[in-house]
Amino acid sequence: MPRVKRLAALIALLLTARLAVFMVDATRAQYTLAPWSKFHRVHCCFTSYVAGAVLARARVANIYDVALYDGRVGLLELDNYEYPPPFLLLPAIAVALTKNFFLMRAVWFFLEAALFALALHAVVRFARASPTLSALVWISPPTLICLQIGNFHVLAIAVAMLAMIAIARDHEILGAALLAFITACKIYSGILIVYLIVQRRWRAVKWIAAFGLLLVALSWLVFGSAPLVEFVRYQIPRISNAEAFPWVEHSEGVLSVNITATNFSYYGLVTKLRMFGLPGMGPATARSLGWIATAGIVLAAVLLGRAQRDHNGPMAAASGWLVLINLASLRSPFCPSEYATIGTLWLLALMGTGLERRLRTMSGFALLWMMVALACAWPPGKVRLVLASIGHLALLGANVWMIVRLAGGLRWKPGRRRELASVSQSAAATT
Repeated sequence: MPRVKRLAALIALLLTARLAVFMVDATRAQYTLAPWSKFHRVHCCFTSYVAGAVLARARVANIYDVALYDGRVGLLELDNYEYPPPFLLLPAIAVALTKNFFLMRAVWFFLEAALFALALHAVVRFARASPTLSALVWISPPTLICLQIGNFHVLAIAVAMLAMIAIARDHEILGAALLAFITACKIYSGILIVYLIVQRRWRAVKWIAAFGLLLVALSWLVFGSAPLVEFVRYQIPRISNAEAFPWVEHSEGVLSVNITATNFSYYGLVTKLRMFGLPGMGPATARSLGWIATAGIVLAAVLLGRAQRDHNGPMAAASGWLVLINLASLRSPFCPSEYATIGTLWLLALMGTGLERRLRTMSGFALLWMMVALACAWPPGKVRLVLASIGHLALLGANVWMIVRLAGGLRWKPGRRRELASVSQSAAATT
């Protein structure tokens, strides 16, 4: 296994170095993960972060007005800004230091890559997870594509996991600061606060509240009240009813099929069923499913928080955090498989720890991994719709199965094969 571990690490290093060429020079598209994909050559989420920061610093009335984001930055298309205002504090620092967008883009790539690598390593150390399978998370298409387009999701998951590890190791102030920032940027991370409340980690919760208020006050001071007001008044309703993502409901032809296939949100599950001909799968049904899922995720946070109070071990804790992040992140009406699958691949790496030498089990594990990891890589059209739909269900199934298993730990007796602690012990013996 050490040889396989070194090989996986080498492949990860080579793929990252190759991608770094494009991240330093956007004209060298042949070094992208998928050079044949025009969308991935010109799409860059980071453009919206910088543009949003520039507009907020200029005190524009509504930074969420999509008319403000029509244009290009060099060869890259300008993306719409969708996040809460506190997130803009990060790109605002970069904008204050330099006007060179492509320098900022390169630094952002290396920052995301470094923090995600750090988080993978931290979870390996904390949960005694498999380094080999963790390296596979890195070299999977969703992770590399997310790094290529500069989406914040990969960094959000990484920092959320680092925050929870810090809190679990009684570094409450550090963990609270990290989790407060991520929650202020990606609201779905707030589900981890529910988990901490159930665990009665009151010191951490108080620090999270304090840091959260500080971030809101700081964004108000730097950008004024307009971004905060417009996020609540204008942007949240548009996100809730999918108006912020018009392509979800108003695309046609092959484009509609491809968008539906790649959308791994709860809303996207309904649009998939609609495309397969199931009646009654309209926007109202999609919104209702989102709220039902929200209630289910909160319940899962309560169950997992209670289960972990019984000290089921670091493997169970890390798995529970990832499950909550994964399922909560799908709450947005549009969540592309390019990054929606990263957290589940990480969860599968934990699930597979200690099973590397069990050929039959690993065969099924490998098939599940491929269905999730390749969901963003299938050829366009109906084939992609079918295979991505299977991957969508596999993703949801893996996370729900882990909830059942972890929550069931409240009833499992020590020593039984089903207990997740046995997986942790097996992992410790193989690392």
